[in-house]
Amino acid sequence: MWTSGDLNNIDSSRDAVHQTYQGRGLLILRITDPAAMVTVRASSPGLERAALIPEGTER
Repeated sequence: MWTSGDLNNIDSSRDAVHQTYQGRGLLILRITDPAAMVTVRASSPGLERAALIPEGTER
């Protein structure tokens, strides 16, 4: 689940792309399948792209 913190934001939490609110966002990730392949990516103009592979997910 993703939330931008903006109370006026009505975007679906299931969308693949989200905007931040005042440069902040919150991601709550619950992996129920230990064999799941999960990668979280973040990017923003002027900043270096980043990716996170949660510990315990198969690759």
